[in-house]
Amino acid sequence: MKKQDAAEGANTSLEMKAHLSVDDFHEAFYASEKGKTIIEKLKSPPNLEAKEEIEKFVATKFRNPWYKSLKLVIGRELLLYRRDTYQIKAKILQTLIMGTIVGTLFFQSTGTPSNVLSVSFQSMFYAAVGSMVLVVRQFPDRSIFYKQQVRTERFLGAA
Repeated sequence: MKKQDAAEGANTSLEMKAHLSVDDFHEAFYASEKGKTIIEKLKSPPNLEAKEEIEKFVATKFRNPWYKSLKLVIGRELLLYRRDTYQIKAKILQTLIMGTIVGTLFFQSTGTPSNVLSVSFQSMFYAAVGSMVLVVRQFPDRSIFYKQQVRTERFLGAA
């Protein structure tokens, strides 16, 4: 009876507050019906009949094969890229400026191997620096890759 009165008192005092502290939220949740249901399930003995099914579920490391996961990640990145029109415009402008710089550097040069190598180096350098900027966007996803123990080549493939 005292717990119920305390829970009702906590609920009325919580209704007044705009922001809850962690302890207030904890008390309010476990005083609610869902919180009580969770506590009851945790106190009940485990279902031993489902043990084999649970072991099979835990033994399966990933639900999707790696190629489906890679397809999902690439699709998500393309969707985000299409939605960000500012990024598309900035990338087009960056490419035009870089092409103008490289074009003016090697405008009237002959097709000697050193000039071809110079243009190739400039192009690869531009691609490398451009992709280094995109690595920063992958930092928030690192914890997911580490948690799922994805190999490095899959992480780099998704980047």
